Amino acid sequence: MINVREVDIGFSEVLSVEGNASETCCYVHLFHDVVAEIFDLLGKVALDAELLLSVVEGSPAHARLGELPARLRNRPTRSRVILVKNAGSDVIPFLLLNSAGFFRPYRLVCKTHGKRTAHKVDLGGWWFRTMLGETLADGLEVVQACARSDLTPCLTGARSLIITEPLFWRDNIESVRHICSFFDVEVGEQDAPFFFAGTSFWVSQEFLTLLRCLDEFPLEREDFAYGADGAFGHAFERAIPFIAVKRGELVLDSAGAVYREGLVRPGLVHDRFRAAFM
Repeated sequence: MINVREVDIGFSEVLSVEGNASETCCYVHLFHDVVAEIFDLLGKVALDAELLLSVVEGSPAHARLGELPARLRNRPTRSRVILVKNAGSDVIPFLLLNSAGFFRPYRLVCKTHGKRTAHKVDLGGWWFRTMLGETLADGLEVVQACARSDLTPCLTGARSLIITEPLFWRDNIESVRHICSFFDVEVGEQDAPFFFAGTSFWVSQEFLTLLRCLDEFPLEREDFAYGADGAFGHAFERAIPFIAVKRGELVLDSAGAVYREGLVRPGLVHDRFRAAFM
């Protein structure tokens, strides 16, 4: 057993392209070969955020590394590419980069990642497009509108990917409780989940600072298994928005709706997820 902070992902910066500085950052973790899709969307979004990519060593995305300099030179803001070892999912690299200070210069960070859902190809394509489109494009408009009112939401995620259906706790509930205990948040027997499927959202600097307490979270071998219910990645996905709501933080969706404890309706799940997993 080791703690999160002890995981060696061996990150090293392999590419940096100068550009305008920004108080926001879009962080994308890449394992799958979705480089073209990512940059196609970035080209359609008026994204003035800096871009940070973490690419898994030896992955399909790594094989496309040679394409990145030309793609990044077309962006107006600063871009960096970090090469990392495979830690099983996007979550552990996100936490380690956060603790190492990569996100400290920014007021807001958009955390997202490339996605493939091999056993449900139709679901995977829709999920990936929705995760990027609603989180990056629509979510960006929401956080920009908040900034004009001097508001900084704790989390902002894709409306179509919100799940509050209790069946989606699945085998993650004890792991979620363990994560929540690091924030002094309890998961009651009658509590419904609240999360953005895919662990993609805009997150404030204040909440990023809070997340550093997970540096001491103990990991078992099973926590590095990609896609396994009960593993750390799936529990983190369910725990973090739930914690934000329980703490009374400002949590928004990509349409600007506000979510607070007592106002979240249980049973929400998109028909695509209902058909695939229920």
